[in-house]
Amino acid sequence: MELIYNKIITNLLNEGFLVIGGKSPSIGSEREFYEILNFSITIEPGIIPILPHKVSNFKIHLSIGRLLWMLRGSNSLSEIEYYDKNVAFFFR
Repeated sequence: MELIYNKIITNLLNEGFLVIGGKSPSIGSEREFYEILNFSITIEPGIIPILPHKVSNFKIHLSIGRLLWMLRGSNSLSEIEYYDKNVAFFFR
């Protein structure tokens, strides 16, 4: 898994475009990052276990939803409520 991560980061740094985030109330405000548009990766089934079997009660769809939400730099909890109904606790 580390090899794949290193290849992705190397590809991003070599071929990515520098982006400076706009001013906003989010944690990513005015930060610099690299992006590659239309990037995809395929992990062949059975080659790399994403999660060890010992991890229980882990909901991958919640993690992906939160990751995408954080990468957008959003502060709107209503955007991820679809993936995790427990975020309603933070609306109070």
